[in-house]
Amino acid sequence: MSGIEIAGLVLATIPLAISGLEHYADGVGTIRKLGHIREHFHYLRTDLEVEQVIFMNTLETLLSDTLGPQICNHLLTQLGGSSWYDSDVDRRLREGLQRSYDVFFKSVQRIEEALRDLMEALQLDGNGKGPFSMERRSIAEGLKRLKFGLRMKKYQEQLDVVKGCNGRLLKLAAQSSTLSRQTRRPVRAIPHYQDLRNHAVSIFESLSAGLSRSCKEQHRVNLCMKPFAAQTDDEELQLADSPTFKVVFEHCGADRPAGSAVWDLEETDIRMLNLAPHPGNGVQSLQRLAQTRSGKVAKAQQYNSPLHEISDICTGLSGLKGLRQAACLGYMADIQNNFQLSLFWPNRRMIIGASLSAISLAEVLDGPQQLWVSDLDKRNLALSLASGMLTLSGTAWLSNGQWGKRDITVFRQPSGVLLSRPFVTQQLYGPSRVSQAYFETCSLIRDEATFALGVLLIELCMGHTLDDLRAPEDLTPDGLKHKLSDFLTAARLVDEVYGIAGSHWGDVVRRCVHCEFDQRNVGLGNADFRQAVYERVVAVLEKDVQDAQSW
Repeated sequence: MSGIEIAGLVLATIPLAISGLEHYADGVGTIRKLGHIREHFHYLRTDLEVEQVIFMNTLETLLSDTLGPQICNHLLTQLGGSSWYDSDVDRRLREGLQRSYDVFFKSVQRIEEALRDLMEALQLDGNGKGPFSMERRSIAEGLKRLKFGLRMKKYQEQLDVVKGCNGRLLKLAAQSSTLSRQTRRPVRAIPHYQDLRNHAVSIFESLSAGLSRSCKEQHRVNLCMKPFAAQTDDEELQLADSPTFKVVFEHCGADRPAGSAVWDLEETDIRMLNLAPHPGNGVQSLQRLAQTRSGKVAKAQQYNSPLHEISDICTGLSGLKGLRQAACLGYMADIQNNFQLSLFWPNRRMIIGASLSAISLAEVLDGPQQLWVSDLDKRNLALSLASGMLTLSGTAWLSNGQWGKRDITVFRQPSGVLLSRPFVTQQLYGPSRVSQAYFETCSLIRDEATFALGVLLIELCMGHTLDDLRAPEDLTPDGLKHKLSDFLTAARLVDEVYGIAGSHWGDVVRRCVHCEFDQRNVGLGNADFRQAVYERVVAVLEKDVQDAQSW
């Protein structure tokens, strides 16, 4: 057991021991010749009540300094809850206490052992009751069976152990509180958050304008939720430009006029790059600045010369067919944000022939089991959904907190579904898709975006929709859904997720469902809340994928 688990067990055990001592005091008080022993039990009970308060105050100080006040309060008000078994809570406690953790662990372990010995000596049951009722005959028989059970010296010895360990923990808490004010744990920043967000916004605005200039048909645009670093043939070079977004276009028009684009499904890699005058003719060409691993600036690489602006994206995508790998089709100008977005032939192409088809994630989650793939792909999908939510929430790609599986597109090949690369889908130039609610909002759902992620991860883990996972206690007496049903269903399933997918996934789902991010002001537009979501969701899922890859 971890240190935090043992501490939770101590907090749950002390009230039982106190109740047992009171039970004995009341019992022996009915026997006149044992009146003096009754007073001893009262003293023991009072002393243990004092130690209970000291232990709880000490634990509150330690947990508040290392985990934050909100998580600390949740732990202390939910004794026996799943949070006490959260591996991330114990990890953060270990990091916060550092070299003091071993002393903390041994002290709470010794307190737990002393309480267990005391309860065994008194033969207390799970409710803190001794081996007798309050009838005089039952008391006499129970005390007789105990034989030497009324040896007060032994009980006092166990209480002295609790006092000694409590004293050490009290000193430890005082030192920890002082040190925590002097040094704070460094915060791991969200990698390239603002650059990725600006890039995604610019892509949406440029495509919205470029797809509507000549082609009047409907288009669906799918933006990969997991951007990737652009590749280079030179292993000694590390690119200094922005990451790359993969975009897949769908042509939705049923009747196309003559001369319209002939493609149904096309993909391209889009990234923001510098534009520089082409040597000799002054025409703009694509220039990529790169740097060596030692940090020195290397010679700029040029991909296409001269480079032209794409005014009609729908027609321009037809030109991708004749490009070679890594060639650039041209660029789109985002005048409002002063960006240029270059369209490249994909370095790792998904669409090969006509074998690829787009389906919504809802079709996967709600469909037959043969659509499911490996456990590792599910974990990669969870990571992509979480990082995509963090980057795209509040933009035109994910403007609503009520986002979910119908907003996400994946692609199916004859060999299976590519779950590791989910895309967020928007309809451009044509009737907008009707926004549908994924769950009933209620006061218990503090942040809709993270709750939506929690629901998605539950369905992904369990292979069923939230509606399929209902239990009678989630519904009205008549079996109907009510305003709290979605929250109650999700909250009830958290423990099952732990059992199926493990502690990392379970921790993430619990935090998303209950909004356990130790923040007063919620919403991904808030920098502190966003940072907390990154540390306690995205970073944890990254570790989960790393662990799964090593299995």
